[in-house]
Amino acid sequence: MKFRLEISRSVAKFLDKLPPEYIPKLDIVFSRLADNPFDVENLDIKKLRGFEHDYRLRWGKYRFLFTILKNEWIVLIYKADTRGDIYKKR
Repeated sequence: MKFRLEISRSVAKFLDKLPPEYIPKLDIVFSRLADNPFDVENLDIKKLRGFEHDYRLRWGKYRFLFTILKNEWIVLIYKADTRGDIYKKR
């Protein structure tokens, strides 16, 4: 069963600022994430220390923080930013 991908408003605003040529590639990455959010073989995903269900997805210089709601089959991407700024003010 495929997970439903939900994107927070702040992440949607971040995505709107990206160059248009990035969007098709990012769609593929998000589709793979929805297929299997635990796929550390094909996606650069790491579990965040100190958080039970939170993970980081690395895509180039960008980072996406997400949580997995297993009971509801939802992957919620709640924060996106560049590598240097993503972990500030969590």
